[in-house]
Amino acid sequence: MLAYLIILRLKCGEILVDINKVAFLVNSLSGGGAERVIQTLSNSLVGKGFDIYLILLDDEDIRYDLDDRVKVLRLKTSFLSKGPLKILILPFQAAELSVVLRRIDVKNVISFLVRSNFVSVISGIFSNRKVVISERNYSKLQYNSKGFKGFVMNSLIKFLYKRADLILPISHGIECSLISDYGLDSRKIKVIHNPQDLKAIKELSVQSGNDDFFIKNNGFFYVTVGRLVDQKDHVTLINAFKRVQEVRSDAKLIIIGDGSLKSYLKDSVDKLKLKDHVFFLGFVNNPFFYLNNSDVFVFSSKFEGFGNVLVEAMACGLPVISTDCLSGPSEILRDGEYGILVEVGNVNEMSNSMLSLLDNKKYDYYRGKSLARSLDFDVDIVELKYLSVFEN
Repeated sequence: MLAYLIILRLKCGEILVDINKVAFLVNSLSGGGAERVIQTLSNSLVGKGFDIYLILLDDEDIRYDLDDRVKVLRLKTSFLSKGPLKILILPFQAAELSVVLRRIDVKNVISFLVRSNFVSVISGIFSNRKVVISERNYSKLQYNSKGFKGFVMNSLIKFLYKRADLILPISHGIECSLISDYGLDSRKIKVIHNPQDLKAIKELSVQSGNDDFFIKNNGFFYVTVGRLVDQKDHVTLINAFKRVQEVRSDAKLIIIGDGSLKSYLKDSVDKLKLKDHVFFLGFVNNPFFYLNNSDVFVFSSKFEGFGNVLVEAMACGLPVISTDCLSGPSEILRDGEYGILVEVGNVNEMSNSMLSLLDNKKYDYYRGKSLARSLDFDVDIVELKYLSVFEN
């Protein structure tokens, strides 16, 4: 670890302080992009000798593999963290968090996801520590359509986030929203893109998996990964795929993820007579096996914070097509240099782009671009930025 911290000092050009103990605060590890980032950072840092704690607000199963040396703590108030109680018990969870942090003697804390950010800020107000929060999504778009609940969440963000010492959005699009929509001080904001453990992704992608699936369903595979919720707009993707399948009869679509719209989406697939060509796999522990064995990754979101799965797909060598949504994809793909960007909700544009990658020359071009761009998000590079936050 000493050699690693010397590199950190050289990279950051600052005086090194004791940052060997770090805690990540998050709602749960039950699935999601932020949760996978925490898994990536925790496993990487603990492997370099850091003392890593994960503190969970909710009483849900952990669905990500963690290094045995990572210490997982669940707040005792987690059993109350259900339904509307989640907001009402924020002060109690903040008080408990302060007690836990004093007990384990950790001052370097980063919270992930909005509710965890609220808890961390409230806790920080009553304790002697700097508050660092990570903003993972385009909150204004996420909450504007949710009526009274959205009003409450937007109001809490505006009131509490300004009391944080540092905010770490995962894209410049989110940074702009925090400043313009919530009136936050730009001097307290630092963009850090999400990390990916490229070595682990490569190893997992070539592990044995459900090989029979690809043998039985031989064809040209499009794949997507994401929760089955309105934000991800699988409806546009399925309709676009319908047009692709009419041109390429052996085309298949793999949809990885669970969510409230699963039944509705399956009904849509049945009505379009695509049941034998679209496969809902649910939550998958190792999605990289399916990415590595597919041909093209397609992302249809209406809005995003970053879009982890784009980088994961690129690391597996897949050409990617993504909606040019706020925010993240255009930053990852550098305005279309490293992948194809299409208009949000535009079925024709998405289907045409999906068909365009049937051309071998174009396919190979974007495959090479994907692999090259993914290197910029390797965890060894990004985690230095996180550690520099504590150092400063």
